[in-house]
Amino acid sequence: MPKFNPDNLNIQELAVEEPEKETELSFDLEKYITKNDWNEIYSYIEGKRKRKKLREAYFHSAAYASFLDGSISIPQEETDKQIAIVNKYREMKNDPSKLEDNYAQFAHHARYLKLLKIPFKVTEIDKQEMQKTLDYYWKDTNDMNWEDAVEHAADMAIVTGEKTPLNYFGQTIFDGLEHCRNNRHPLDFLAIAYSLKILGAKVKVNKEMYNSLISALDDLKVRRVWSLFLLRATELKILMANEIEIPKDGGLELVDNKKITKPETPDIPKQKEF
Repeated sequence: MPKFNPDNLNIQELAVEEPEKETELSFDLEKYITKNDWNEIYSYIEGKRKRKKLREAYFHSAAYASFLDGSISIPQEETDKQIAIVNKYREMKNDPSKLEDNYAQFAHHARYLKLLKIPFKVTEIDKQEMQKTLDYYWKDTNDMNWEDAVEHAADMAIVTGEKTPLNYFGQTIFDGLEHCRNNRHPLDFLAIAYSLKILGAKVKVNKEMYNSLISALDDLKVRRVWSLFLLRATELKILMANEIEIPKDGGLELVDNKKITKPETPDIPKQKEF
């Protein structure tokens, strides 16, 4: 057996591959939305409240801002108007084929009340009618309604406290999610992904998609499209949450923001010692 000769030592062959380090990234809302941004957002929301035709949009933006920031105060009269809107859709004859006359609108408007933890009773009839609309979206129409279906199911969970089982959608909805990921449709991906997260799915967000989502938010911020910005920021906050809790009477609670990781090449490989 040949003796060990240190002159023949090949350092490259002896380098031990170190496991990739991970650099933690997250959607830090407090850093992302600055104090100046919030001042502009509050002025924008208040401007909507003063314009009668935008009162409904006011409540939506105010609800998202409150969910994100928690410091905005919504007058009781505006809350009463939102409850009246929800009741209006409740009293309509439910026709799932008509967007303006179905329980998707009821669920959509009621979720703002639940996000704000405003007491609002949901009846068994409400639940049955919302389910009819979900069945129409998912079973009676084409693939174009994937997003509508899963977002309606997420609204139902927030409004009722009851989640639609993921096996209702089967593999199809996850194939749709991957289609959005692979074809670089970040906002479509976000709409489906955050809804699935609410329903209890574990949705992976890779670094490339995360950057695409932040880029889309950046664009809305630069253009001062605050209504859409608040919507997308809320969706992203939900998607990036560590855990989601749906109280039994409805609403939505988030647990600390989830960390996104990316591989980082070690500076110097470790070597065996002799």
